[in-house]
Amino acid sequence: GTEIERRSLHPSVQSLSYYPKTTSRNDNPYDPALHTKTGHEPPHDEAIFVMRVCGPLFAAALSRTSAFSGAYAPPPPPGYRVLARMENVIILDKEAGLLTVPGRGKELKDSLLVRVQRDWGEEWRNAHRLDRDTSGCIAFARAEGLKTVSQAFMRKSERVKSADESDLMSDLFSGPDEDVEKSYVAKVHGILADDRGSISEPIGKVRVVDESTGVSFNRWALGSDTGSPRVALTEFEVLSRNLEEDSTLVSCRPITGRGHQLRLHLSSLGHPIFGDSLHGFEDSCARLHLHAANLSIKVGGGDVISAHSEVPFS
Repeated sequence: GTEIERRSLHPSVQSLSYYPKTTSRNDNPYDPALHTKTGHEPPHDEAIFVMRVCGPLFAAALSRTSAFSGAYAPPPPPGYRVLARMENVIILDKEAGLLTVPGRGKELKDSLLVRVQRDWGEEWRNAHRLDRDTSGCIAFARAEGLKTVSQAFMRKSERVKSADESDLMSDLFSGPDEDVEKSYVAKVHGILADDRGSISEPIGKVRVVDESTGVSFNRWALGSDTGSPRVALTEFEVLSRNLEEDSTLVSCRPITGRGHQLRLHLSSLGHPIFGDSLHGFEDSCARLHLHAANLSIKVGGGDVISAHSEVPFS
């Protein structure tokens, strides 16, 4: 990413979060109608300008101070349950609020990895990751199982890297030949108009500075003008709509696996996930409403390990 100049935010935008450049409503990065429905007043002209020009930067700075400043409060042990098990591979159901692996600093040491190794032995390793605030299916493996599962994820990654957007839109990345299949369920603000569709927006990183500490760090953001943008594709299908609550429950299948992909892509439609103050806006939700509901992995020899986790919100 590119280092940015430190700047203070106008009070009119300090409680807002950014909307990516592309939305479903006339390419307007801010949708007053959506915010009015959910109790948010349209911002001042200056706020709109800041959201357009440096939205991902100030949203990331806000999240840095609110979500990661000594606020880590993981759920009590164990914080997971076993959904499926083979000799050297297990799929667990992770609770929201628990890091997959330790973060920087002793206050962020507690994690799913630490707990699994304490309960099952140090030879167990996570095969992939879920964001701290995302719940649901995650695979751990050991010995030959770890090698096999890691190779399955690597084959998926390499195929995505070498594919162009038209390949990703085809059936090449679905069906019985796919090494890894994942699907998520999210609850988003507003009523999604389309029953199903796909979102194709590149994702990269921006470099931001935490004004309170002077520390710079990377944050995921949408757009071809971000640092090292990579093609990203998400398929979605509406599960239900709640007109009274002004919300939609949607199933998402990330064809690619970019950082914060589902959160960024859904927000780009003007429908951020409940509880996502980083890529949406502050609401009253105690957790991020994003859940890894299904996971299926080829583990070699024709064997497949699969699991489903019930969605903990509606």
